[in-house]
Amino acid sequence: RGGGGGGASGGSKGRPVVATMQQNKKNSADDPERLERLLPRRRALASAAAAVAASTLARPSPADAASASSLELLAQSIGNQIRRNTDRKYRNTAEDELGPLASVTAGVTAGGEGDRDVVTLPSGLMYSDIEVGGGEPIGTADLVVAHIVGTLPSGKEFENTYQRGTALTFTLGVRPPGMCEGLEEGIASMRMGGTRLLAVPPSLGFGERGSMAPKSIVPPNTPLRYEVQVLRCVPAGEARNERLCCSNANFPCDPEGLVSGVASAGAGAE
Repeated sequence: RGGGGGGASGGSKGRPVVATMQQNKKNSADDPERLERLLPRRRALASAAAAVAASTLARPSPADAASASSLELLAQSIGNQIRRNTDRKYRNTAEDELGPLASVTAGVTAGGEGDRDVVTLPSGLMYSDIEVGGGEPIGTADLVVAHIVGTLPSGKEFENTYQRGTALTFTLGVRPPGMCEGLEEGIASMRMGGTRLLAVPPSLGFGERGSMAPKSIVPPNTPLRYEVQVLRCVPAGEARNERLCCSNANFPCDPEGLVSGVASAGAGAE
């Protein structure tokens, strides 16, 4: 600490620290251009802090004093939220696309130039299609093979089937363990081969219980973001219950011409 103090004293050429601070403050006040440059940053930080404070007060208290992991996640979420509100590089791309979850009237919000439309369903689920897909509409009892990337409001992934190397496979109408209601509802109106962004409110997510997801804990009452790519499938060989599945771009799933996005699925796979 002595070395640090000496450096500060030498930098101010022996002037008292208080006098130096007062002079710096005076210089800032006398420089309108500098103040104008600083104001947007200060306003953004103040807005972010206010939003974080409001959301923190609205959160339920931990169930017991032993939930240190929940407190750690909360602190991390607060820090990430402030950074995302003030620095674009920390923003979640799905959130940029769909905007924050709020009480929005059901319907279609037209996107501006270069932006996609956002659809809000009566349930509160919001989605935006990246690619509609060239296959048939998905119906009840259809086999669905899809890659999903799920993220928390902080941008942290809690699920990524691309990294796991195994696509999510289920029958529409029979929701498998670990799949929330909002994800199933978002997939139900897609076409085979489509890619969609979903914004899932807590009521359609994992609710008050939260979830122990493959990559991260999902805290209770957490809004979720998903990117979903539904694969298109063709019969694989003579076996009726075997299918070869691929992305819309790689359809009709020629194994020799595929580079990525391939999944082999049985009729009863989960």
